[in-house]
Amino acid sequence: MVLVVILNISGAATGWSSEQSINEPVAIFWHNGRELKALTILVMRADGSKAVIGTVPVFAYYASHRGGPGSRGLPQTVGEMFAAQGRTAVLTAVSTYLGLPLSKYVAIEQKAFASMSELVGPTTINGKEITMATAFEQTRLGIRHDDQQVVRAFSAKLRQPEEWWKLPRLAYLLIGAVDTNLTMQELWQYYSLYRQIGPERTYKEAVQGKDFYIDGVKYRAISPREWQEFFPRLLK
Repeated sequence: MVLVVILNISGAATGWSSEQSINEPVAIFWHNGRELKALTILVMRADGSKAVIGTVPVFAYYASHRGGPGSRGLPQTVGEMFAAQGRTAVLTAVSTYLGLPLSKYVAIEQKAFASMSELVGPTTINGKEITMATAFEQTRLGIRHDDQQVVRAFSAKLRQPEEWWKLPRLAYLLIGAVDTNLTMQELWQYYSLYRQIGPERTYKEAVQGKDFYIDGVKYRAISPREWQEFFPRLLK
């Protein structure tokens, strides 16, 4: 959801579009300092027919590892790896797990996202008003499961003419708050392709595996096959 909002802001704020599109996967880190709150990966078909937002649970680990530097003798979870080794290590590992050429990223701090959410304001989903920050936090905690509906609702909101006055301020917040190795031209190109796809053909799903708890702490063991088949299945 974070990158979808960013794509709408960056494209709409400039009014620029390009006939050239790029579709390299992009990892989106949502974090509070060294605590990784969420990791999602956007993959779009080059023909503009579908976009997939894959969620990598921060409590997940690569199940073929028999042990390692993670807690309780388990392999490192994605969240533990981010805290101990940083973003680059996570990009390299998850790229290998998923079999994706993953080098592009967008990282946004929790406080910055809260500011953007406040400026965008609430929208109505199923008769109830909700903000981006609240919806994202509820999704992260497993309280709500209507990810696609949330993405579509806020994407549609930002496209309304009465919301356009917010775009310059949102663009300012975006530039100052987001850490990314995407150039502005690349952001515009992603926006152009995403605009062609639209929220109606954007699908979101988490990488599945075997969930279990140790002392009240949740883990997800994801097998090599489940990692490798995740995006090919969704992009069919």
